[in-house]
Amino acid sequence: MTIPKTPLSFMYHTLIKLYRDEVHATPDVSFARFNITSASLQKACLDADKAAETLRQTPTSQQAQADLEAASKVIFADLVPFLAAEVSQGVAKSDQPMDDGKGVGNGVVASVYRLVYSKEFRDTDPAAPDASIKTEWDAFKAALVAGQGDFKALFEHATGLCNRMMADANGNGWMMWW
Repeated sequence: MTIPKTPLSFMYHTLIKLYRDEVHATPDVSFARFNITSASLQKACLDADKAAETLRQTPTSQQAQADLEAASKVIFADLVPFLAAEVSQGVAKSDQPMDDGKGVGNGVVASVYRLVYSKEFRDTDPAAPDASIKTEWDAFKAALVAGQGDFKALFEHATGLCNRMMADANGNGWMMWW
């Protein structure tokens, strides 16, 4: 089994220490591993990493907090078209395990990753991890089960999912520890 080389997979895997450390130490290697070729996404990831490092050293830095939030907006906005396109065309790597055992939790990013990349997870008919994204979740689940979907409709649903993932990532401090 090979991990998907997509922006969503990149975001999910930064929840795992090995990959998160790789982003810090050798971002170019990490970008290549997940096929992150978008210059704006790469820059936003580097900006998030720099701001997060500042916040770990100086937790009260308002500028670093503002920089982290700005980078987060770009990261999740850039994720929208990739996610909508992949789901509308049918996911190539839908064989990922339901739980990789690495303790990444059940936050929105991890849940959306499992929904998109794990047929085993979808087969359990999972409910949305947050009631605020039930419509988007159900639309993605239906498109994934069908093996394709309407890009325009999925783009709208991907926007809702990515906005919720961003709120979850910022709200639980994940971006700060990234």
